[in-house]
Amino acid sequence: MPHSSGDPAIGGDVAVAKVDGVRDDPSARLALMRTSYRVPSSVDRGYLPYREARPPS
Repeated sequence: MPHSSGDPAIGGDVAVAKVDGVRDDPSARLALMRTSYRVPSSVDRGYLPYREARPPS
């Protein structure tokens, strides 16, 4: 059965390919992280609401 465009398996394949592509290049890894966590300017409030991770209570 073909995958639909919203299939998580395809998203996982894309993510693995992106990480594999920058595995041996530290500056490319940082660039990938920046693009992964970019906040659209329309919702940017000057901080990230998930800045601090806390363990589950």
